[in-house]
Amino acid sequence: MFICAVGLAATGILMTDGSDIHLFEEIHEILANKFLITVLMHVAGIIFHIIKHKDSLWSSMFDGKKKVLPGQAGIASSKISAGILLILLT
Repeated sequence: MFICAVGLAATGILMTDGSDIHLFEEIHEILANKFLITVLMHVAGIIFHIIKHKDSLWSSMFDGKKKVLPGQAGIASSKISAGILLILLT
């Protein structure tokens, strides 16, 4: 998804440049379609996970806190510095 988003931004900028606009339009359209398919597959995977494992995975995507299921160990400690580093690198 990140590659598609960056590619969409890059080809969008390159389309305004004026050189070989048709090529960039084609690449832009392919990336947009691939991005939509990727998002739909991602949502389908979440729905499949919720049905199969009967947990609320989607809610943890919003607040970052996954509820511990009975009989399973939860996360012992969070790594805030690793999360901040990931955000900065992204």
